Amino acid sequence: MATVADQTVTRTSAEIIARVQSAEDDFFGWVPEVLLAYCDFETAKPFLKDGVTAEDWAEEMADPAKVREAAESYYEFALGKIADERGISAERSVTKLREYAWLMGRDDVVDAMDAAPYPQYGAPKVAAFGEAFGLVDSDCATCGQPVVGEGKAYCSDACRLADKDHGPDEVGGDES
Repeated sequence: MATVADQTVTRTSAEIIARVQSAEDDFFGWVPEVLLAYCDFETAKPFLKDGVTAEDWAEEMADPAKVREAAESYYEFALGKIADERGISAERSVTKLREYAWLMGRDDVVDAMDAAPYPQYGAPKVAAFGEAFGLVDSDCATCGQPVVGEGKAYCSDACRLADKDHGPDEVGGDES
């Protein structure tokens, strides 16, 4: 199994630009937020705000050898957005994690994320990313799916409520 620590950017600047240009469903512009940071100034220039200089861009450019660190960091951020039920932020996290996987040449992860359903604020999609990179520690106590979030036993509230081995206090209160 590949881990995030083994990965670096495998895409060329031309491939990155082609992907940015083909991101028709990226209404909020989250795809270029991830991808353009891995392009040099001249390549990224047509997509940058007017007035951005090569010196400005040099400070913004990401280190291709550290894409794995950026992906791990964003994965942790995504877990928080899912736990906090932050709809748009969770969707942004799913999009950005998909693009990190793509940058690292992991089309299998992109496909798995695209195939996963979106319920629970994208948790199944984020779990597909985490599982592929060895970041998911446990499986749901009810259905066996990967659990997103440290210390959690269930993949969703539905599974937590369906587990017949818990008491009423574990699901949010007493039933009196």
